[in-house]
Amino acid sequence: MLHWAIRSFFLHCDTACQLVIHDDGSCRPETLDNFRKTFVGAAVYSRNEAVSVIAPQLNQFSELYRWWQSSFTGIKWIDYYLLGRSKYVIFLDTDVLFFGPPNEIFENPSQAVWMRDCFESLYFDSEDSLRLFGVRTLPQLNSGLGRIPRDWFDPSLAEKVLMHMSAPEVVKRAKNIGLPTHDDQTFNAVLSACNGNWSLLSERYQVATEPGLKGAIAKHYVTPRRFLLFEEGIPRVAAHLELELPRWLRERG
Repeated sequence: MLHWAIRSFFLHCDTACQLVIHDDGSCRPETLDNFRKTFVGAAVYSRNEAVSVIAPQLNQFSELYRWWQSSFTGIKWIDYYLLGRSKYVIFLDTDVLFFGPPNEIFENPSQAVWMRDCFESLYFDSEDSLRLFGVRTLPQLNSGLGRIPRDWFDPSLAEKVLMHMSAPEVVKRAKNIGLPTHDDQTFNAVLSACNGNWSLLSERYQVATEPGLKGAIAKHYVTPRRFLLFEEGIPRVAAHLELELPRWLRERG
C-alpha cells in the first residue's frame, strides 16, 4: 500500500518534496532497505532511529511521551512533525491514492489544508473546544491527507488535548459513537483551529464512501471501504504508471 500511495503521489505531483518514511515498529529491516532502494533519496527511519530523534524532544512532556511510546496513533501523529525540517508537513496515509495533480495541497502556503471527512469524527464539540482551547469551530478534517506548517506543532497544547481525550466521560462518549481511542485527527483539528488559518480541500479529494472515482484527484480508502483500494484504485494507478496487471486485477469496464 505504501508503494502504491507514494508512487501515485509523485506521478502526479510537480512540486518538489522531501519524502520521509517512518516505521511504526512493524517493518522488518529488509522492508526498510527495500524502501530505500525504491525511493532513492528518501529519509527512511527505523523505529529505533525515530526514537533517538524524537525522545529528547518529548522529555518534558510525560503524558505525550508515554502515549507516543505505547500507541500506534501517537507514533503516526508525532513522527510526522518531529522527523523532518521542512517548513511544511504533508500528511499522507498509505491507503490514499492519487489520480490527478494534487495542486490544492500546495496553494495558500500560510494555511493548513486538509481532506474533508465524510462524518463528524472529532472528540470535542464546539462547546468543548471553546471552553478548552478558546476556539468554537474545529475543522471536520480527515488526517489521511493534508498539509500544515511544521512549527504549529505545540507539545504543550498536544498534551492538554491528550489529557482531556483521556477523561473517562470523553472516552465513554467516543466509544458510544464508534470513535477510536486518541484519534490523531482531533490533534490536527485543534492545532489548525488554534492557529486560526485553515481550509478544507475540494470534493475532488474524497474519503471512500461508495464505488467510483467520479473525477477524484485523491481518494482515501478507509475501513470499511478498503476493498475498493484493490478493486478500483490500484488498477487505475497501475494504468497511469503503465504497469501490466494480471487480467483478474485490471480495471473493470
